[in-house]
Amino acid sequence: MKGYTAGLDPVRPEIFEEFLISTSVYHRDAIADRWDELTPSQRRSVERADANFIRHAARIAEWCEHDGLWCDREFHRIPIERWWWWADMTAAGTYPQQNLPAAARP
Repeated sequence: MKGYTAGLDPVRPEIFEEFLISTSVYHRDAIADRWDELTPSQRRSVERADANFIRHAARIAEWCEHDGLWCDREFHRIPIERWWWWADMTAAGTYPQQNLPAAARP
């Protein structure tokens, strides 16, 4: 979880960098798979990171495309419900808003 929340920490923009962000989609997958195991405090941290992810979707989409994550998305057939894999659509305004986390909707 720390790899995701630290990489999207709006208070520490110096760590908001390409390597952390482009790998954050994998970290977010692991968090989603274990969501029920998180404490309320951990969930709030993830929700804050989610909001920051969505706020910076255009920048994140560029990095993910550069690193080939969209090819991974196609190869692994990532479902659209895993919104963090679809930053390009979020940035373009074409991602279904109802699939975004309520606390992070623009």
